[in-house]
Amino acid sequence: MLALMTFDLPDRVHRDLKIYIPFLFAKVRIARHGGNPMANNLTADNKSAVTDVSDPMRDQKKRHRVGKAKGRANAKTTTLNWSIECNRTTFEKCRGDRKFPYIVMLARAVNAFNFVHSAMIHSGEGDDPEAQRDRLNSYFFASALLYESLRLIRAMNKTFMHDDKFQNGLRRFLRDKTACRIERAHLDPARNGAVFHFLPEPFTAMINSATVDNCLFLTAGGKKKKDVYYNFADVITTEILVGSASNEEDFYAALRKAMVDTRDLAFRFTNEAEHLISYYLKNWGFGIKEKPSG
Repeated sequence: MLALMTFDLPDRVHRDLKIYIPFLFAKVRIARHGGNPMANNLTADNKSAVTDVSDPMRDQKKRHRVGKAKGRANAKTTTLNWSIECNRTTFEKCRGDRKFPYIVMLARAVNAFNFVHSAMIHSGEGDDPEAQRDRLNSYFFASALLYESLRLIRAMNKTFMHDDKFQNGLRRFLRDKTACRIERAHLDPARNGAVFHFLPEPFTAMINSATVDNCLFLTAGGKKKKDVYYNFADVITTEILVGSASNEEDFYAALRKAMVDTRDLAFRFTNEAEHLISYYLKNWGFGIKEKPSG
């Protein structure tokens, strides 16, 4: 069961309502999805690999348990660092493949999703302004990233037209009813109106859509910039994303559904992306290297 995250979304009509939503991303993705696809698919069968590593994270956990049994003094030496690398010859071959830039872009997308995942986790479950701001904005940016990821899949289709792994994996998102629905209803408005672009028209429309008895514009947990949260701006952004004002009856149900759908699609996208990345890296001749830290 996913952990629940709680945060306060200030309401403009004095409803003292607290929203409970699942984490946008599971705390330990490896545990949920049965291993890291990069590690599972890239084994020492590759000539450039140094050691046979079918699942480095599994080995890391095993070694960590052994290290704990021996005491803290030896625990430091049980950490496993690993990388995926290639030599110059392999790189030149990759550079000549039209698919290589797209694989790099997919890796960039996964990095971005992992960043918002990290921001969500590190924000914790507190009610201080900083934590509220970071949790909600991790969702905003995940929405914008998912919009861009769907665009990337469309851009890849021509180059990967005859690639069964792409067509039966990432390409399916473009026919997914949930993906198509939330792209139009939530991802597009968030990305283009309030996250990657700040357009006056949607903000003005939402500001004018409801009566405000008390405008909570800002809260702060201290005097440093990191302590400050402009609540009202994010209330408006949330309304732009949902497509209705927060004083409407079904607003919070719609927001929760949008959050859950975005989380689930982000899970699926990053997993499919990493499977495709690892498939091509292995075929091109990349290999895993591991080096225990000492």
